[in-house]
Amino acid sequence: MSSRRWRSRPLTTTRTSRSGPSPTTPDLRPSLRDREHRADPQHRSRARGAGDLRGAGRGRPGAAESGEVDLGLALQADPPDPYHNFPLFTSLGGYVFGQEDDGTYIPSDLGIDSEGGLTAAAKFSEWVESGLINPDVTYDVMVDSFASGNAAFAITGPWAVAQEEPPGFRAQGVPYEVTPIPPVDGGTPQPFVGVQGFMVSSFAENPLLAQTFLTDFMATEEAHLALFEAGARPPALIAAFEQVADDPDVQGFGESGAEGVPQPAIPEMGSVWSAWTDAYALIYSGQGDPRENFSNAGEQIRTLISSGED
Repeated sequence: MSSRRWRSRPLTTTRTSRSGPSPTTPDLRPSLRDREHRADPQHRSRARGAGDLRGAGRGRPGAAESGEVDLGLALQADPPDPYHNFPLFTSLGGYVFGQEDDGTYIPSDLGIDSEGGLTAAAKFSEWVESGLINPDVTYDVMVDSFASGNAAFAITGPWAVAQEEPPGFRAQGVPYEVTPIPPVDGGTPQPFVGVQGFMVSSFAENPLLAQTFLTDFMATEEAHLALFEAGARPPALIAAFEQVADDPDVQGFGESGAEGVPQPAIPEMGSVWSAWTDAYALIYSGQGDPRENFSNAGEQIRTLISSGED
């Protein structure tokens, strides 16, 4: 594989992004503001510049005759999802683990209940109370409400664009645009950036054949382009990436990913999700003080980390 060039920072992302089928859209990762639909020149509404999240999510002119929508922001919230919330969480100063100058994570520096994290907890409570975030929105509701024009924006990733069953935005002919999520209170949203890859198991019955399959078949332009067509995730193989680099979705997700951060690949990350999800659930149901909910989650996570459990 030495003769092939690979992107040092693959754009194959599973970031959250927001989509908007018509004017106005705040994006979390890559956001999909309405864009002229490639296949239909009649869809030519451009999204206005993204600014304040709250202001951008109030509705999208032209979505209906009244200019109103059922959801300002279609964000997957049922069940509560720290992953999709992460861009908003970070834009308010929250983080998961602190880092050394060389990027090494510091498990003892938990940011869930940092001052920025507590600020985010209070803000999420405000968004729920104002109706910007609807706790009853499932993944399917997010896709359907955006595709039908009943939501101004959707926070999601490439999968929602390309999926065939149930049909995603492309399959439904939805006019959209992928853009970075706008700042929240002046902070820059940082979506989680993920990559997909292949590994050969140490228990493989025929590791040589498996390695040949990866190096001679999967590590080709044809295979990478086929994966891109199937899942809308930009290829890591540079020769394949260069063939799709001008695709508007690739550019939008790439722009958003430039501000993103990898999900911490340390064992302690496994101790984070459950307590963090529960804290969001309490906020969504209006139980307790939002800041205390996140403070309690932070203590639970530290206890799990110190005990080696997850």
